[in-house]
Amino acid sequence: PGGNATARAGGDDVPAINPRSLWDLNFRPASADPRGMTLVDGPRGKFWCDIYLLAKDHLAQGTSQCGTMIADGVEPPQNPDGGYFSKLDYATAVAAMKHHGKGLLSIEEFFAAAFGVTERTSTNDDPETTQLDAARTSRFGLMQATGNLWVWGHDGDPDSPRPSIFGGSWWGVGNAGSRRASVGNWAGYSLELLGARGRSDHLQLA
Repeated sequence: PGGNATARAGGDDVPAINPRSLWDLNFRPASADPRGMTLVDGPRGKFWCDIYLLAKDHLAQGTSQCGTMIADGVEPPQNPDGGYFSKLDYATAVAAMKHHGKGLLSIEEFFAAAFGVTERTSTNDDPETTQLDAARTSRFGLMQATGNLWVWGHDGDPDSPRPSIFGGSWWGVGNAGSRRASVGNWAGYSLELLGARGRSDHLQLA
């Protein structure tokens, strides 16, 4: 729905295809469903990140969809075992992504993926749906990358990753951005201003 950031002031509202979202059978995310993802140049190599925040109804159309209800603590995501989860805490975010062969972003991955947004700004209200928020589109084309909902992630520890939250939300003007993080958060948090965003390794062919 809009262009990627070219500097550090977000993107634009000119309809465009994100060039970083193009894939084929041999160049794609390692996860089974490559839809709605963008290729990010990360600190430890390339990885794919969901363009959109986790959808409440993610089972049929995938985790990353435009124009759909965002999963959060008030509107928890679908449970692969039936119905909906009762909350969106860290364990739920992990489970929802795992169903699609994805994981959550590490703090370093988030910093890379969200770079290019307009820093220290937020949208004015709960966004409720995945949509264009040009000021907070990142260099790699993440939509609503910051200042909309915090997203669950982890601190990157290879042995025992600690639940963390990134990006800031619509509540707290001036504090959101690509370096906004709270590391080591209570895994049981489930709030209306806390969602999730998936990631996948880049496919490595033998």
